[in-house]
Amino acid sequence: MPITVEASDATLGAVELAWFVPLALLILVSTVVSYLSGSAAVARIGPTLTSLILLTEVLFAVAASWLLLGESMTPIQILGGAGVLGGIALARVGGAGGQRLPLPQPAESAPVDAPARPTPR
Repeated sequence: MPITVEASDATLGAVELAWFVPLALLILVSTVVSYLSGSAAVARIGPTLTSLILLTEVLFAVAASWLLLGESMTPIQILGGAGVLGGIALARVGGAGGQRLPLPQPAESAPVDAPARPTPR
């Protein structure tokens, strides 16, 4: 399957677009939206559960290759996928998702006087 790179106009459906419009859409959707949604996920469900859920990316890639390309999965891959799903379930049941420790509050203290400067001689 030959691949070529050109800076010519692209056709999307029945609309003729400049070459940079599909590129900008690709960058916007695949990078910016995914980064912002990932950051929102960390804030919402916590870093521990987010990191475990991000491991499912590999599971989806294996499932897509099985469905779309006819790739076969080995027993160790299936076992590894089950381990990832089990880890996510354990973390969720164990409360790793939303629990956060309260931030420490600054202690009330009396103002400290600055030491006197020695006078030069």
